[in-house]
Amino acid sequence: TRIESAEKVTVADAKTVSVVDEPTTLIVSRHGWLRARQGHSVDPAQLSFRSGDSLLACLPCRTVDHLILLDHLGRAYSLPAADIPGGKGDGIPAASVVEFQDGGKPSLALAVQAAGTYLVAAAGGYGFRCRGEDLLSRGKAGKAFLSLPAGDSPAVFKLAPEGDVACFSRDGRVLVFAADEIRMLPKGRGLKLIDAAPGKTALDDILPVVDGSAGKLKGERLAQC
Repeated sequence: TRIESAEKVTVADAKTVSVVDEPTTLIVSRHGWLRARQGHSVDPAQLSFRSGDSLLACLPCRTVDHLILLDHLGRAYSLPAADIPGGKGDGIPAASVVEFQDGGKPSLALAVQAAGTYLVAAAGGYGFRCRGEDLLSRGKAGKAFLSLPAGDSPAVFKLAPEGDVACFSRDGRVLVFAADEIRMLPKGRGLKLIDAAPGKTALDDILPVVDGSAGKLKGERLAQC
């Protein structure tokens, strides 16, 4: 029998579980039900939900990614994609795996990679870019992320575009500028991207400009924005 000193083992080491990196699709309902489907061939139009519920997000990603739920108060909650159950049922309620603070309710959802760059903005017109790692949290209570004044709400949460972007307001105005003008922040309110005010008008979406087009807007009309 060989007697020798053993290496120290931490709690983190004991909890480390290898995850097979494979394609998956995360499905989030507006009432906060979570489920996953294997692969990327999910047709959102064929999904069914509980009475009164509907689709919030259908997110093709990898099992090594994380699901981020952004609540209506701007708080971010993260879950490993591999922890979202599969099967043919309705899934599980998000409230069973995260602890929404101060009455928060799911507003937007996105699958992120720690090394990725993402864009978040509020209806009031303020927003910023962040890294995927800035969205991750260890506890069920999530983390304060998007600062919102009273009456404001999250409006945009997506992979950060490159090149030029077109910022659309709900009253039909568009502003075009370079994506790298949007500040990189780990959290906060960000910069004013377009003139908007909760209760009057609001930020609707931010789209990349590709080959002179942004959504249905293109050519000379886009060049004037």
